[in-house]
Amino acid sequence: MIQGEGISRLVDVSVACRYLAAQCQVKSGNWTEAMEMLGDSNPFAGSSNSGSKIPNSDGGIKVEASMCYLRGLLMLRLNRADRAKECLLEALALDVKCYEAFELLVGGEMMGIDEEWALIEGLAYREQAQEQAEFVKLMYTTRLKKFKHHAEIDTARKKLMEEYNLADNPDVMFGHADSLYAEYRWADCFAITSRILDLEAVHPSTLPLHLACMTALPHLHSRLFLLAHELVAHEPDSPSSWYAVGLWYLAVKRYGEAKKYFSSHLPQLFIGMEHIQLSNMQLAESHLAASVALCDSDPILFNELGTVAYENRKYDEALKHFSNAVSRAKEVRGSQSMWATLYVNQAHAFRKMGQLLEAKEGYMRVLEIEPRHTIAIASLGITHHLLFELEDAIARYHEALAIEPLAAHVVGLLDSALQANSDVPIHAIPGLGKDDEWEVAMEQRNRAQEAHRSQRSQTQENSNATNLSGISEADSSAMDLVS
Repeated sequence: MIQGEGISRLVDVSVACRYLAAQCQVKSGNWTEAMEMLGDSNPFAGSSNSGSKIPNSDGGIKVEASMCYLRGLLMLRLNRADRAKECLLEALALDVKCYEAFELLVGGEMMGIDEEWALIEGLAYREQAQEQAEFVKLMYTTRLKKFKHHAEIDTARKKLMEEYNLADNPDVMFGHADSLYAEYRWADCFAITSRILDLEAVHPSTLPLHLACMTALPHLHSRLFLLAHELVAHEPDSPSSWYAVGLWYLAVKRYGEAKKYFSSHLPQLFIGMEHIQLSNMQLAESHLAASVALCDSDPILFNELGTVAYENRKYDEALKHFSNAVSRAKEVRGSQSMWATLYVNQAHAFRKMGQLLEAKEGYMRVLEIEPRHTIAIASLGITHHLLFELEDAIARYHEALAIEPLAAHVVGLLDSALQANSDVPIHAIPGLGKDDEWEVAMEQRNRAQEAHRSQRSQTQENSNATNLSGISEADSSAMDLVS
């Protein structure tokens, strides 16, 4: 603690001195001592000189708000995240100009999308910022998560660029880059983050986004490798440096090594994706659930949740997640081709649930986007196969093999369809085993319905039931799943 009777009295009687002394303790790494000096809660709350509607007389940031921010930072250091969030929200409520508190709440992924929006809509801008009220709100609006409120965020950014002449401001540019990343327009996003880092070599918010774009763009993986080495060499204590290393391992599919370097919603999502690749479905589900708590609007996140459920054969749950992913993808203003993976996975789940017509429609939708999507073509063949539309199935298998001639699983499916089309008894078809009971039951149902519509005799119906397509579970899952 600070020694000396005179200094002690000054700290006791001056709020500004107490705040300054607490800052010194923080810089020295004495978090507990700093917390003792600040107190566990705001001692001025409820007093006549405290409150969100009381502006600061000198136009700066209120000392009370700064103390609440520092208290929140210390709570984070002491692993008291819930109390940290309360303190930071209090700091921002007391003074909207306390940008550090806003940055820690938003940049630290401490709030969900709707919670962020409610926060910026409820702050007392006019009372506290006066002439700067609109500017502060516009700046905050551009920093929100970009999965909702697209029009409002775009309008705010346009105003800042045109009316405030901030087109080249790194913070405004970062908001634009963040929007592009949310739309999975990685190349455009990378162009802007590169421009920001040219203007301002150290821009903490931009670097993680810049690194993520390099991970998503294969031709930049070599540059990512060099940048990661440079960051580790010059800033070995920076989390961003090791985040870059983890992303490089992720980019080159060395998932075991990548996992060590990831300790927000994206890191949790990435860790979950790595566990999926390593077949650790329980751990994957845990990390993805943590990611959902931070962001419930990312289509890719729900795609990964669907993948976990699918791999666990919980097809109804998988269908729910994939459908959620598709509905959220429609809200993101990116190219439709980015979402072919979501549509094909949803179609897989429809097929597993026996909703074959919906599955067929889903695969056709993928092919409207990407006509040479091999997985969708072959999976559409499987669906025709299960519906006993054998000629269509054979045609689709041939189409898939024309694109990927060495796809052994498609060759097997084609062989099954050709044999079934030759009326080979089902039990004579290679690869058909006990795990095929569900698929066979679906085939039997469809054949029975067809037989009923054609007014066939019961004898012929039974005969048809023994001349089904013979797709094994392994065959029908050969393309599953795309994540």
